[in-house]
Amino acid sequence: MEITKSNLRIFRQDFKNTVESLQKEYEVTIDMKNITYGTTDFHFKVEVTNGDRAEAERNKFIATLKRNSWKYPALNKDSYGKVITIGYNKDAYRIVGIKPRAQRYPIVAIKESSGKSYKLPYEVVETWLKDNENEN
Repeated sequence: MEITKSNLRIFRQDFKNTVESLQKEYEVTIDMKNITYGTTDFHFKVEVTNGDRAEAERNKFIATLKRNSWKYPALNKDSYGKVITIGYNKDAYRIVGIKPRAQRYPIVAIKESSGKSYKLPYEVVETWLKDNENEN
């Protein structure tokens, strides 16, 4: 096999198709991460998470939160998927992840109107959660 960018794209798709049956059989999600390659070899990381795609994302959120709960005391396992409204236009964002190594914008959220992913500062999310906790 000639190791080129286009051949690796084809390999990635073939790999994805091949592991699809394993995902169904074992009820896991298998992700192929970035490929690093040279002229004679290539390698990549394979990440396997319990559950289907949606359940796997929730499980990753909860696991990350457990390891880093001291950094994000306002968040809990029920924060995954919670819709918050922030900004001048009161845009709605759904919390879908945490990136604990990101110092300024560790919270990952999807804008409801566009489906686009955004990084948010924890302080903004924390303030919204505390303000709306009092309303409920």
